[in-house]
Amino acid sequence: TGGTYTFATVGTGKTTVLAQSVEKIGKAGVGGVIEIREVNLGAMPAAANKFTLKVPSNFEWDPGKTQISLGAGFSGLAASSVSYDGRVLEFTVTPAAGATQRGVIYVTPGIKATRDAKKGDVEVSVSGTSGATSVADADVIVAEYVDYGISAKVYEVKELKAGKFDQKTEMITIEENVSGALIADRDDLNIELPSWVKITGIKWDTVSPAGLVTARTTAGDGTKSDFDVPIAASTGPGVTGKLKFNLELSIEANKTGDIEATITGAGVDEVKVVIAKAVAPVTASAEVKDVLIGTQNQEVADLFITETTKEAMMKKPNSGADGNLVLTLTEGARFTAAPKVEVIDGNLEIKTAEVRLASGDSQVLIPIKSESTKPSKLQVSGIKLTVDRTVPEGAVKVKVQGAAIAENNRGADGWLNGARDNGASNTLDAGEFETGTVVAPQIARVITPAPTDKKSLISFVIGESKYTANGIEQTMDVASYIKNDRTYLPVRYVASALGVTDSNIIWNDFDKTATLIKGDKVVQLKVGDTKMVVNGVAIAMDVAPEIASDRLMLPFRFIAQAFGASVAFDDATRTVSMEL
Repeated sequence: TGGTYTFATVGTGKTTVLAQSVEKIGKAGVGGVIEIREVNLGAMPAAANKFTLKVPSNFEWDPGKTQISLGAGFSGLAASSVSYDGRVLEFTVTPAAGATQRGVIYVTPGIKATRDAKKGDVEVSVSGTSGATSVADADVIVAEYVDYGISAKVYEVKELKAGKFDQKTEMITIEENVSGALIADRDDLNIELPSWVKITGIKWDTVSPAGLVTARTTAGDGTKSDFDVPIAASTGPGVTGKLKFNLELSIEANKTGDIEATITGAGVDEVKVVIAKAVAPVTASAEVKDVLIGTQNQEVADLFITETTKEAMMKKPNSGADGNLVLTLTEGARFTAAPKVEVIDGNLEIKTAEVRLASGDSQVLIPIKSESTKPSKLQVSGIKLTVDRTVPEGAVKVKVQGAAIAENNRGADGWLNGARDNGASNTLDAGEFETGTVVAPQIARVITPAPTDKKSLISFVIGESKYTANGIEQTMDVASYIKNDRTYLPVRYVASALGVTDSNIIWNDFDKTATLIKGDKVVQLKVGDTKMVVNGVAIAMDVAPEIASDRLMLPFRFIAQAFGASVAFDDATRTVSMEL
């Protein structure tokens, strides 16, 4: 064990005294053998030499385990007048005349601890006299009194990356404090890690003695956070068992901090030891900007994504998925266009030309071309957002995801969270987790309009492919027009003006029906049909929806009024205005 021990003390009498070793003991045990050796031939008188050995307070001698033997110049002799009185052992040695070598006395100390004994060194005081002559006077440490259990340690607390498979710990050692601490044929020794860590492999280095564990678990199935070690045979006197192994782990993508192992069972008290530290593969930050609901093309500050270690963003993860870094916005917000992404530090390479929007423009996909050899940093700039009216006041966040950094997410294509109808996995395979997000920094803040400006004001100029929302000009991909004295607008922009999100616009191409959902209001319209259905109630219109320029065009007034908006038309400026 660690620390400094006194194995020998030169006495002031006729002998030297030393302890051959310092042994760990529990409530009862055997310490290191004490040698009392003549400093020269005939140093001890050829008469009765009385020795007194005394153990510390709250310890006692164990007569059944204590042995006294004589050697070298004292061979053939035996100790006499041996007596035990709690802390005190006394015996007498009478050397024979004519010895040709120095004599040695060996005391194997059997020691018992009482209830109030303190953990730590067990020091034996040795004294000896022959008449008025001192023949021994020394103090030696023979044992360390420890808990009757096990100790656990790791060679080094290594940093392991969250979101990755096959993260290997340094060597873990579990060792008995005293012989027989691990009890055979009882409940197994159990090693349990946090629930956000799964064990995918176990590599054994040492089982000592060999019979301690005969059925070694060599591989975790990747679905659990613990494993059992059956103790086949308890260790005997003077032998302490030792287990040494490494673990291969998969760590949930959004978890960081100490990975603590809890060891229980096999008759020992619970022991905890930190075996590794989980770190995020990347960090992300951005300056928070204010944005408005129901408004397009709102520019926010740049986003910075930094690797915490080299190769944190992978070109081809172990999951087999493409190495995409994915940025996903808060529901109800979307990217107006693909932002610019560049490496501003380190040697990571990305496929710049393939950076693109996905999932209804709520995501940006950034393919990794080549992994870094030193931690790198990405800058995502030119970020413009469209924020629906359904987004509540407060934080707009961007989830940093993708198989490039979260390879142990369940999705079959490496970045989709959960089971989907588009091919993502419906089961958790070895080492997989539901979590696909590593970090989710805030990039914008939705602000609530002042009480005097709570209503939304939207205006369209007939024949123009733009409109104004709360004073901010927005662009459409097709111009509004008038037909049969009614204003027609494309469905997406009608929905945006009314606070209906893209996900709540449902188009049935088979029967040419559009469904718009906002809160508890459901509005359905069919191409060529002058009947509008609002929450199951049919309402007559004097014009019908139609397809123009490959866009579904809706009669604006009827739709706006169905969602509770008021509509006005300025014939002089040919402007349609809506207040909601």
